[in-house]
Amino acid sequence: MSRRTTTLSALSAVALAVGGALAVATPSATAAPAAGAAATSTTAARCSTSGKTFRKVNTLNVPSRAVHTARRLQTDAKDCDKRALVWRATKDRTHLSYGFQTPAQAFAIPDRQERRYWYLAKALTIKPGTSKTEFATYKVWPRVATRLHANKDAAWQELVTSGMYSQREVNAMRRSGIGYTGWRVGVSAGGRWVFDIAGD
Repeated sequence: MSRRTTTLSALSAVALAVGGALAVATPSATAAPAAGAAATSTTAARCSTSGKTFRKVNTLNVPSRAVHTARRLQTDAKDCDKRALVWRATKDRTHLSYGFQTPAQAFAIPDRQERRYWYLAKALTIKPGTSKTEFATYKVWPRVATRLHANKDAAWQELVTSGMYSQREVNAMRRSGIGYTGWRVGVSAGGRWVFDIAGD
């Protein structure tokens, strides 16, 4: 094989690699999954919510559009509906990690290690708080993840009474000096899924 052919082959490989990376990094949002279609495609799917029951979404002082999104998110999480969650996260450009993680990677099934589906469904059952930026106002589940409730004992205790975290885990977070580092879900007043993330 000539040096020129070898060089072209190497360049083609690089181009394919770069193109593939870009395709993953910037997925395009298409039409919403048709009602019933997503459920059919995930009938056999099992995730961390399989066989579990959850309270309804806590909608205390939540705007109607945000309520709709939150309820849809919980339903999709309970149904292990990866397709629907990936579609919405892509459409809304949802912040899913502090590193680089595509929606498809974030909602990969099974999720035994992160139990992301379970935490999403569970977090939405706890009282939400409100966060405001210069760009938007959004609701955050659980409320302990907001500045107003970050140091309130009642907000921390809700994590334990809901079963989302144990008392030992809550005590560890409070002693860390960082604050709440568990899973939290943010939805804007307009219904955009802003984030679903854990960590600091």
